[in-house]
Amino acid sequence: MIIKRMKASFGKLNNEELRLDGGLNIINQPNEAGKSTWCAFIRIMLYGLNTSERDKAGFLSDKTKYRPWGAYPMEGLMDIVWKGKEITLIRKSKGANLMGICEAFYTGTGEPYPELSVKSPGDNLIGVPEQVFRRSAFISRPNMALDKDAELEKRISALVASGDEDISFTEAYEKLGKWLRKRNRKPSGILLMAERERRDLSEALDRLELENDRIARLRAEKDRLSAVRDEMKAELRLHRRKESDAIRSRLIEQRKEEEALAAELIALKDSLSTAGRLVTKEDLALLQRTVDAFKESETLTERAGTEADEAYDDLRQTKWNYAQSGGKKSKFAAYLAFLGVFMIAFNMISTVTYLWVIGAGLILAAILVMVFELKRTGKTAAERNAELKTLESEYNEAQERFRSLDSVNRELKRKVKAYLSRLDPHAEPDNAYFVIRNAEAGLIRLEQLKLRYTAAKKNADELEKIHPDDETENISGDVRFTKEEAESQLLIIERNLEEISQKLAMAMGEIRHLGDPLVLSSEVARLDNVIERITLECEALELASQLLFDANAQLHNRFSPLVGKRAGMFMRVLTDDRYTGVVFDKEMNFKAQEKAELIHREIGYLSDGTTDQLYLAARLAVSMLVLPDDDELCPIILDDALANFDDKRAKRALELLQELAEKRQILFFTCRERETYTIT
Repeated sequence: MIIKRMKASFGKLNNEELRLDGGLNIINQPNEAGKSTWCAFIRIMLYGLNTSERDKAGFLSDKTKYRPWGAYPMEGLMDIVWKGKEITLIRKSKGANLMGICEAFYTGTGEPYPELSVKSPGDNLIGVPEQVFRRSAFISRPNMALDKDAELEKRISALVASGDEDISFTEAYEKLGKWLRKRNRKPSGILLMAERERRDLSEALDRLELENDRIARLRAEKDRLSAVRDEMKAELRLHRRKESDAIRSRLIEQRKEEEALAAELIALKDSLSTAGRLVTKEDLALLQRTVDAFKESETLTERAGTEADEAYDDLRQTKWNYAQSGGKKSKFAAYLAFLGVFMIAFNMISTVTYLWVIGAGLILAAILVMVFELKRTGKTAAERNAELKTLESEYNEAQERFRSLDSVNRELKRKVKAYLSRLDPHAEPDNAYFVIRNAEAGLIRLEQLKLRYTAAKKNADELEKIHPDDETENISGDVRFTKEEAESQLLIIERNLEEISQKLAMAMGEIRHLGDPLVLSSEVARLDNVIERITLECEALELASQLLFDANAQLHNRFSPLVGKRAGMFMRVLTDDRYTGVVFDKEMNFKAQEKAELIHREIGYLSDGTTDQLYLAARLAVSMLVLPDDDELCPIILDDALANFDDKRAKRALELLQELAEKRQILFFTCRERETYTIT
């Protein structure tokens, strides 16, 4: 098979194209140009993308690592020449099925090529499964080392033994080991489980016997404690009878007290009720407010009456005063005038000559008094009338205020009498406060009687509840223990009986759990047969594993020299005849032998470059042996495989590859100009 052209939307390859020729193709590109991506693209075009891989710490799956960087979907095509026909392979993605659709056509036409339009066309094109291809013709750093693989073992077996590629020592050996572990692996092997089950059943039979003995002892103890419990219950019944008699006596006394309080309560309610209605605190408060208003009104009325009387007295006194003051002045003037006339007359008969002067003076004084009085009387009449009107107005106002207050007082007195008649028909407003105090005391007494009655009834009801209804049982006898002692002992016995009952239940449950002794015995016999049979199977499997191991050693001894001889030839060329021998064990641990030495050196003693040369020689040898040797040799892919080679050994390797490329296509991807110059 020859790859002619590739075009890929894959990883960093954004619809890029790569054209190739037959023979040795050296693709020289710088770092990050996509060399390893092209190698992975070739592998996935041939065998498909494993979408079941998951990313892990330090590892990216192919579906993540090679997801296109651009906007294009993951897809690609490959033009190849196979069996003389030009064929185009196309892979597409659909949803999560990345690169899962593979189609093959004759190049330049739309005619399908069914033989390669399969999920893994590499099986037909290369002739081996992917795992064999990756361990032979697909050589990529840093994974140049060879490791064990079941598919590679099948291919080797086909070469050196039966020709049947379905046979793998690893798979067969692991399957035998799996069967053997299934039987005797700890702790879940069939043999061990059967032995464990047999041991458990034997222990169960022993425990059944012990549990039966334990149950018999528990039942005897339970019977004894039950008898003692019955004695304690009878003792407590005697105590309860005595307590019942005491409760009955207290109940009778309490009911009597309840009846007496009820009668007193009814009588007090009757005394505080009017027309069947009980006086309330609100009624007394209203009466109190009315009486207070009446007393205050009565005081105000008396004060208004006094003020009216005083106003009347002032008016009358003023009138009398005004009447008396005018008469006195007129009499005085008359007395003066009479005295003056008398003096003048006496002067006529008297020898005193100046008496007429005194008489004239007195008459003149009388005239002046009268003139002055007349002037004064005429000036204050209006004032007297005004004063009298003012006094009459004040008297009228006082009289009106008195009548108004007296009316209010009479109305309040009527209300007080009406309210008092509800409490005491014979009560008067004067002793209203006394009636109110008595009513308040009665209400307080009523509340106290209610509380006492409620407490007495509650006590009687509680005694009624605890008093047993059934008193027909006639129990007699003497008590041997106090009630507290009997209750304490009964409690202990009940607790012990409960513990014994629980132990009995657990023992019975254990017996039920353990099962029927006959069934257990038959199961033990069956397990003995199973253990014997599985023991024989284990011995047979161990023998088969040993025989298979010996056969694989013989196959390895036949295949190892073939690979070692071919790898030694390549190693001689690569190291310029320094290392001439290569050997490896069944675990694919390779060793190299220098020409002048007798021993083979392990990988750990070789330099990195020599190690890569050893693995390159081994992979080329495996490719020569396990890949189909026909007209359609598959290409060999190398990705920077000579990175650790010095110039001299790199030249030897390129010369070897150029020689091999005469028969098959070799694609050599490198980032160094050295390989191109060397070939040129």
